Amino acid sequence: MRGRLAQFVLFTTSLALGGTLAASTANAATGSFLPVEAYSQGNNYGYWEYLPPSYDGTTPMPVLVFLSGIGEIGTGMLDGPCPYPVGSPSFDGTADLCNNLRHGPPMLIWRSLNTGNESYWPDAERPFVMIAPQNTIVQDAYSLTDLEQFFDYLQANYAIDPQRMYLTGMSQGGRSTLLYIEHDPERFAASVMTAGAVSFSQMQNPCPMTRGAFWAFHGENDGHAGNEIFQPQAVVDFVDAFNGCPEPRAEGRMTMYLNAGHNVWTRTFDPADGMNDPVDPAYDPYDTNMYDWLLAHDKPSIEAEPNFITNLDAGDFTISAEANDADAYDLQWLQTGGPSAMILDDTQPDALVFPSGPGVYTFEITMIDDDGQWEVDTLVVTVQDGGGDPGGDPGGDPGGDPGGDPGGGDPGIDPGIIGDVVYEESFDGANGAGWPAPWVQGNSAVISSQLWNDEAELGGSTHALARMALPGFSETNVDVEVTVTYDAFNSQGVAISCRQNLHPTFGRGYAVYLEGGYQRTIGIWRELYGSHQPLQQQSIIGRNLASEVPYRLRLQCFSDEGQSHLRARVWVDGDAEPDTWDVDVLDSTPELLDEAGAFSVDLYNYSGTNDVRLDDMIITRLGEGGVAAPADPFTVGEELYSEGFDDLDGASWPYPWYEGNPDEILSAEISSNQARLVGETQQVARMMLPGFSETDVEVEFTVTFDDFGSQGLGFYVRQNGGVLTETTTPGQGYNIYVEGGFQESFVVWRELDGVETALIEQPLAGQGFASGVPYRIRFQCFGDGEYTRLRGRIWPDGEAEPELWNIDLLDGTPELQDTPGSFAVDMFNYAGTAGVQVDDLVITRLYPY
Repeated sequence: MRGRLAQFVLFTTSLALGGTLAASTANAATGSFLPVEAYSQGNNYGYWEYLPPSYDGTTPMPVLVFLSGIGEIGTGMLDGPCPYPVGSPSFDGTADLCNNLRHGPPMLIWRSLNTGNESYWPDAERPFVMIAPQNTIVQDAYSLTDLEQFFDYLQANYAIDPQRMYLTGMSQGGRSTLLYIEHDPERFAASVMTAGAVSFSQMQNPCPMTRGAFWAFHGENDGHAGNEIFQPQAVVDFVDAFNGCPEPRAEGRMTMYLNAGHNVWTRTFDPADGMNDPVDPAYDPYDTNMYDWLLAHDKPSIEAEPNFITNLDAGDFTISAEANDADAYDLQWLQTGGPSAMILDDTQPDALVFPSGPGVYTFEITMIDDDGQWEVDTLVVTVQDGGGDPGGDPGGDPGGDPGGDPGGGDPGIDPGIIGDVVYEESFDGANGAGWPAPWVQGNSAVISSQLWNDEAELGGSTHALARMALPGFSETNVDVEVTVTYDAFNSQGVAISCRQNLHPTFGRGYAVYLEGGYQRTIGIWRELYGSHQPLQQQSIIGRNLASEVPYRLRLQCFSDEGQSHLRARVWVDGDAEPDTWDVDVLDSTPELLDEAGAFSVDLYNYSGTNDVRLDDMIITRLGEGGVAAPADPFTVGEELYSEGFDDLDGASWPYPWYEGNPDEILSAEISSNQARLVGETQQVARMMLPGFSETDVEVEFTVTFDDFGSQGLGFYVRQNGGVLTETTTPGQGYNIYVEGGFQESFVVWRELDGVETALIEQPLAGQGFASGVPYRIRFQCFGDGEYTRLRGRIWPDGEAEPELWNIDLLDGTPELQDTPGSFAVDMFNYAGTAGVQVDDLVITRLYPY
């Protein structure tokens, strides 16, 4: 599958092996091991490739991708033969591809080829194409967007078995492994993290990641660089949470080496060494060769036949799918849309369907193998009332409306109009009685569900989602309200859902999740095929939610011009309801558009088996009369400052801008009618705009990045004029930050006494953000009751501004409440010294309505 350019690389890079290789035994590595320079074949990483002798370029083979640590960073280029053994270059981001041979599978293959020792890399036992890309980001994880592009490149240019792709890494590469399988849980069949890092400020939820098997290796004394995210307990907590996710789920393993620090990768990647080392018996032993364990997992493959059209007078039709897996597996057909139908043989690849009438029928087939891994595909069948072309494609949206409105899914619905009451319950009854009908326990994780003191108590297992289901409803556009009280807020989360199909394994619907555990957020989640994915989350850290305090939780779920619109808010029960939504998001998932469903309540205990109590639930249909929702509490007022930065190239930023920390700024000047700022690597470079004393403001500006993948830029409000801890008055204020480094996110930060804390991060990965493209940002900061409201949105400059905020949160930090201040701009280079451009800045005072 490699082209002529690949052949050229194979020829020219043979010198990189540093001379003639020693003779090797029959079982040792004898394949082709070559460096491929960055951008030489359309690849965005420089990397090492190992093609085993059995690789013929046509027959798909397993692939093992290895992500290295900070000590192996480099340019991705080759500037000379690599010595054997590999030396120790300076790790300053300027090393070449030889630096990527120091650890892991690349080192083992290099040794096997140079010594002929079969124990380093026995081809017969490890039949992988091995790929090791070199990270170019200094002191940070691999870029998720860059990895995604690189993995696409590998699948397009190598004969790779898509069911046998494996990912592993060490240290920051291990952390990158975990971050990537959160980003894309479907690509790899299994992954191994050695000495990696877990941060629950980044890891939202392990359950969507359970489609692939996972094994973590760690040292009990690891406290690398004093960074808490490398601590062993964080890794243990993550694997426990992984294994606490609802089934189906793949295998999750945790191996803890005794008396070991950060370097546990050497013994792990060389099983002959690691399998003899002592491990903590409280966790999983290293009793299976890591490479054998990887090869034991393959992703299930299920592919439904193409969509088709048939006629009602045919009476019935067959739906078919092709399944492929090395393991035993189960199949399940499920109807997900359209008029009612009866399915016979719904656990077989070919199922017979009896439709009830004309319309568009949608079906899903789910495949679960013996490893707990699963896959889903969709089929759409259009049944015509009479003649027509039975071989045509129905076209349209397979998740769309089959004709008619099953649940009020009119795209013109007014979400602020409250109509008929669908369900109302105050949970008044005798202590110890069960929840009133039709409530039922939705799964086995429910420990207790009873009435107590005129509230509904729910108790659940540790690290498991305990669900109480409310069946018998089929609603699309609804408003749900309930009062919830936590026994132990810091270790619990509660969700209320809409459009729920209540399937015990392949659940589907939307939910608002009020989490007091690791994250302390309110978020909108999507459940699809039994996996949960956050769509939007906002921090509630500054609002000081607590145990034994009743909170009112409200969720609206409705169709909005071809999308699903979800929004929610929380407040102390008895207080006035806020005017604005804490989370507000649109979702275009086809399977949930205009979907009608029932309701449920979920409890998650991060530790312990505590209860929560629910009271005064009311569910109302939207769009059928009532009173509109209140308006946004603030409007735009007086313009305070505007600047187009139109001046001669090389001029300074216009007065009164000044350099807040000159030692970290390489240049701050006008370039092409934009304000350009260039900072040192790994340093904050800040430009100050003094002379203002404002509390409630809106800021709008354009930003363009030279190198989006390695930069970030922020704008401050309520600024006191300080710069972190570099000034005698430490920095203080709020900051909206666009990060293109390893995170690719939109962030609100709080700076207090020179220390910055991320309040909320909204992922940008996968949305096509790029270098050289101007983006427009709007940031609002204003008082909202006892809190400060902070919200922002970003969009390509020149396109229509979105109606919804990307991020919207409340913060209750006392030192920043109603505190006036000025403004600032800062930038951060994760690697290199590229610049950013700021343009068309407008600052406006906000006034209440």
